Formats: sequence, C-alpha cells, structure tokens
Amino acid sequence: MDYNSTKHKAEAGNAEAQCTLGIMYAKGDFVPQSYKEAVKWLRQSADQGNAMGQFYLGVMYSEGQAFPKDWTEAVKWWGKAADQGHAPAQHNLATRYYNGEGVSQDYSQAAFWYCKAAEQGSARSQLLLGLMYAKGLGVDQNDDEAAMWFQKAVEGGSGIPHDDPEAVAWCRRAAELGYPVAQFILGDMYEDGKGVLQNYPMAVKFYREAAEKGFILAQSNLGGMYYSGKGVQQDITEAAKWLRRAADRGYAVAMFNLGILYNKGKRIFPDKKEALKWFIIAGKIGHERAAKNASILMLDMTFDDVAKAEDMVREWKVNSGGVIEGKRPWWKFWA
Repeated sequence: MDYNSTKHKAEAGNAEAQCTLGIMYAKGDFVPQSYKEAVKWLRQSADQGNAMGQFYLGVMYSEGQAFPKDWTEAVKWWGKAADQGHAPAQHNLATRYYNGEGVSQDYSQAAFWYCKAAEQGSARSQLLLGLMYAKGLGVDQNDDEAAMWFQKAVEGGSGIPHDDPEAVAWCRRAAELGYPVAQFILGDMYEDGKGVLQNYPMAVKFYREAAEKGFILAQSNLGGMYYSGKGVQQDITEAAKWLRRAADRGYAVAMFNLGILYNKGKRIFPDKKEALKWFIIAGKIGHERAAKNASILMLDMTFDDVAKAEDMVREWKVNSGGVIEGKRPWWKFWA
C-alpha cells in the first residue's frame, strides 16, 4: 500500500482514502501508530458517509482509543454504517442492543440487526440469531429457524469463527440447550482443537449427544471416533453401528467409510458384497472415491457376488425409501 498516494488522495477529500489512512494510523502500518491521526482521518471519512470509516470510528470509540470508551458514540457510528448495509457494523450494533451497551437493551432490535448481518453471511450473526430463535429472545421461539441459522453458520463462508471467544461461548450455550447442530459443532471443535483445547473425550461426548438425537454428521463422526479409538476405547462394532445409522439415512461419507470397514475386515468379518453395496450407493450419490473403489473391488469379485451386491443395493433403496443426501436441507438431518 502506497502511503504517499493514499495521503494525497485523502487530503484531496477522497473518503475511501481517508478511511484507509485512518486504519493505517490506527494499526501502525507504514506509519508510526497514532490514534489521534487515526481518529482525524476516520472522522473525515465518516462525516462524508463512508460506511467503513463510520464502522472503524465506532471501533475507536468502543475500544477507548484516543479518548475514553464511549458506547453511545460507538453505537451512533455503527448505526450509520449499519443503515448502509455494513455487516460488521450490523453485528456490533445487534450485540450492543443485546447487552444494553450505549442503548437500552432491546432483544427485538438485536434480532433485527443480527438478521441483517446473518443474511449477508456473517457466521457469528447466524449463530447468535439461531440462539435467539432457540430461546425466543426478541423473536417467536422457533426450533426450525434456530436450527437453520445454526447450520448456515457451519456451512456458509468460513463457518464458525472458532478463535472468536464470543462465538464459541454462544455455541456452547446452544449445545447446552440441546440443539444437535451446536453439539456437533462443539464436538468438531474439541476433536480438532479449534477455539478450545483439543479433547477427544469431550468430542465424543458432544458427538454422542447429537448422534443420539439423530444428527447424521455426528453419527458419522462418532463412528469414526470408535473406529480410530480417539477419546473412546476402539470398538469396530460400535463404529459400524454409528456409520450404518448415518449411511442408512443417505450420508455418502458414512457409506464410503462403512464400505472401507467391510472391505478391510478389521476386527469385523470381511464382507466384500456389503462393502461393494455401500461403495455403489455412495458412488451413485456423487462420492467419487466410492465410485472408484466400487470399480476396483468388482475386479476382485466373482460375477455372482457382484450381482448379489447389486441386488443388495436395490433392496436398500426400497427399504430406505430412496432417501439420499441432498434431497432435503442438511439442518433437517435429524429425527
């Protein structure tokens, strides 16, 4: 970033350059850090209606940089940016309404602004809006809406910001309320050490809570934990049980892993026909590795065994009612 060019544009009245210059001074990028200069340029940008300038000026007030912390001023500037559709400002404004900081506590306004930011893909806002629906704060209590927003936070953009203590805390609250999506998210956090210290037994705990409610991805992951012996004593029979529950409801990853399990026959009786059945079904759904494994496995089987496996595929389709992954929203994948 060219400081001289940016300063020249800022001095000429370019609001975007003024905002950029203010951020440079606030962070000490390419210039000595100076909150006084940061506020000077951010205010000029904000006064011209630049949403980014308004947002960062609000941040300066909220963090007490260059002057005492002032939530009322922070809310004023975030409100201006939020009205222009600035998602981070909408999220911050919602949180102030939720906490009653700089404004009177108002759950309805909090839900309104979380929704605005959530609709733009803010994972934090999606998560918090889901919890508000779960608890009926500022909105009518609605489990389906809660689950939908929880899931959007998982699958949209970069997903849950695992290094954000606020997001982790709210996710934990949702899990404590019994929402399987949140329980699954926490299990994933503990398994991978994202936002929390890695803890396999805790991962198993939260996966199990969600799995027992019928959440497919948790069932699949719980099966994986039993297969690998992470956080629980290795038990291939239990692994097969949980993988089968997810596979029978159309989850291709579980089908693939179940096929691997039966093909290898590790601590379970090897059954190539059963393995081929799951590879074929997962392949038809779109799992490329499963389709490739099916082709390879067929070369190592007799014609009669392949025919029997294909009969098993047809039987599964009849018994399952043809339910396959992708036929309904992911967040609906529990009993």
